Amino acid sequence: LDNAIAFALAKSYNDCSKPFMRYKVGQRLKGTLVRAAGPGKRSLALLHRGFDAVSSKIAANGDKNQSSRAAIDPVDSEIRFFEDYQPGVLTKAVVRDISGFQANLDLAANVKGRLHISELADDASAIASSAKSAEQAFEAAGVCVGKTMQVKILGWHNSKTEKFLPVKKSTLPQRIVLETTVRPSEIKAGSAVLSALNATRLASTNTIKVGQVVQGYVKNIVAAGNARPASVAVILGLTLIGFMPITVATSNADVATHPDQHFTPGLPVEVQVASVDTKSNTVSVVPHGKYAAGIDKPLASVEELVPGARVLTSVSAINPLELFTMISVVSGDQDNKVARVQHIRGKIGRFDVSDTLSATPFEGFTKGQVLEAAVIGIRNAESPESMKVDLSLRPSVVRPDQVSSADIADPVIKSAADVAVGQVVHGYVKNTTEVGCFILIGNQMTARAVISELSDEYIRDIKSAFPVGKLVSAVVLEANGSSNRVSLSLRASRIGNVDTSVTISQRRLDQINIGETLKGTITRIEHYGVFIKPDDTFVTGLCYVREIADSDVPVDPRTLYEIGDRVLAKVLRVDVAAGRLALGLKASYFAKGDDDSSDSDDSGSDSEPDSEAGSDSDSEPEPEPEPESESESEADSDGDGEPADMADTSSDSDSGSDVEMEDVSAPALAVAGGFQWDDQDDESHKQQGSDSDSDGSSDESSNDDDSDDDSDRNAPGVQKKSSNKSKNKRSKMQKITQDITADLSEQAPKAAADFERLIVGSPNSSFVWLQFMAYYLSQSEVEQARA
Repeated sequence: LDNAIAFALAKSYNDCSKPFMRYKVGQRLKGTLVRAAGPGKRSLALLHRGFDAVSSKIAANGDKNQSSRAAIDPVDSEIRFFEDYQPGVLTKAVVRDISGFQANLDLAANVKGRLHISELADDASAIASSAKSAEQAFEAAGVCVGKTMQVKILGWHNSKTEKFLPVKKSTLPQRIVLETTVRPSEIKAGSAVLSALNATRLASTNTIKVGQVVQGYVKNIVAAGNARPASVAVILGLTLIGFMPITVATSNADVATHPDQHFTPGLPVEVQVASVDTKSNTVSVVPHGKYAAGIDKPLASVEELVPGARVLTSVSAINPLELFTMISVVSGDQDNKVARVQHIRGKIGRFDVSDTLSATPFEGFTKGQVLEAAVIGIRNAESPESMKVDLSLRPSVVRPDQVSSADIADPVIKSAADVAVGQVVHGYVKNTTEVGCFILIGNQMTARAVISELSDEYIRDIKSAFPVGKLVSAVVLEANGSSNRVSLSLRASRIGNVDTSVTISQRRLDQINIGETLKGTITRIEHYGVFIKPDDTFVTGLCYVREIADSDVPVDPRTLYEIGDRVLAKVLRVDVAAGRLALGLKASYFAKGDDDSSDSDDSGSDSEPDSEAGSDSDSEPEPEPEPESESESEADSDGDGEPADMADTSSDSDSGSDVEMEDVSAPALAVAGGFQWDDQDDESHKQQGSDSDSDGSSDESSNDDDSDDDSDRNAPGVQKKSSNKSKNKRSKMQKITQDITADLSEQAPKAAADFERLIVGSPNSSFVWLQFMAYYLSQSEVEQARA
């Protein structure tokens, strides 16, 4: 027929049995072809009676009326019908396969059975030592695929009534699976006898009792969520699952951190019912007896919570200041041995999270997270309900034997005796007032920093600069153990190079030497001087107006510089006690060092404001001067508008006490009188500066500086002279002007650095600018001349 499909009647007058009981897919049958398939027709066949498996079995047994209830090829030869598999009957079965937590059995060709993992043994400790998974548990109990073994029938499980029911005539074998057991106690009891274990096998939240001990098996690990830590799901019966929080399941941190590696599915565990919630249909269990192989039990009493003890705790709440946790203690009632789970509240402060303080100490923590902590304090120990435990997560506290002192960046500070003067500490701002800040450097230790020690720069709004909770670095100025008080300084110049991310080595004020040259940026400009922030120091220096230019006539720094300009400054004086740095910008301070061509190019690029101001002015904020230094300076200023408390700085520099001036090879220039290449005594400079106020200018050089003379007349500190003295000074000024003109033709500048020094000294002279541009044109540098 070339594999053609034939159709046959399942019923006939001779055989009225149900076809689904007699035939199955793949069964071989024998029949006679009645009609061959034709166009638009189908082949019909007549089956021969006796060639299907059921008919053959019934014919052999002679039970023609029981074909639908017959057991086909049963493993146990004593079984003939499906009704023979009643609860309590000992029979034989073949293990077809093992799937999850059950072994699938074949009792007959048409009868299936199941062996649940909870029915393997009376005492799971017998197989717990070698069983770490469900497959190993079945193997330890002697259940292997293909093995023929003796089992006891429990009945078939009705999920609606949660009962084991016997097999009746209305029960169809193809629609049910018989439950079996291989417990040694059941097998030993013989047929028709079942122990009173059905209450446990079919337990539910309505039938299970608190305190009941159950031999269970691990099902899986339930992830943490909704402020609840991870839990171990335990199989208590065919349909009942119990939950055991990981903090209750063990006291071992490694087990709690990686529960899936230790609580593998199928692991036998002995547990006790701690609580039953019928509303949520959940059961809580705790370890009991031998529990599980290789897993430590949890804390058994609150008396084990002593300072230094390591405990497991789960996060229950998080706020910016503290971390709240729960510690689980499993204790038993001495009367009835019923286990109780007590939850003790714990707290972890910002200083107890790590050995290195962080601006966001609780970042990365989540509710329900399990942590290993060490007890550092106990409060209200009289009652477990009101007990509170202070915990620490510091590795140096939890496991001190594994941490060296070099790994502790911020040690624990409990009192003033724990710090020393000069020690760098870290803390969190507790409160900010108009006179300073209070800083927490420990859980119970508060230090103070006065306003003058908050910053090297002037701070307009202290509260916004130091908000509550900000992490700050400070150096200890004073530590009084008797009064338990600590004074701190937040000034970077005192702390030193704390920030390791800074690529340039930052120096403190006491590391700066008088006479050295510093590169820096102008951060503030006032009428009495400019504030300069050196690149390699923490402190900001001040250059007074008389130290800006080699001129006897006061200059206005606000017309010479802008905030963000890059300058080269000379250190004139260092006052470590007052925290002040005096600088000078006079061109004569750098004349000797600029004789070498290599140095002249470098200093010229640093002293030119326009060349580097663009890159630094954007990143440099505009700071204010220090309140105590600037206010004192302005209140005690002299006639030139300079602070009187630093007036000796300029006088010392002029006399050569701080900076040697005798060996200067390139003399200074007078702004109002033109250019001067020869040295002039101090008296001629003073006369020249005063004559420029009344000189009417008779030659070309004085005409170019009319605007400078007019501004000099109104400059502060310049006093009006009598008419007789003015005439004498005017004649001397004319002589000086002629000498300068002669010198210009003989000693003209030869390098760009020479012109730049002249510009710093005489920025308003058009003659110098013309000469400067002519010099660049002679070098074919048109772009430089235009700039």
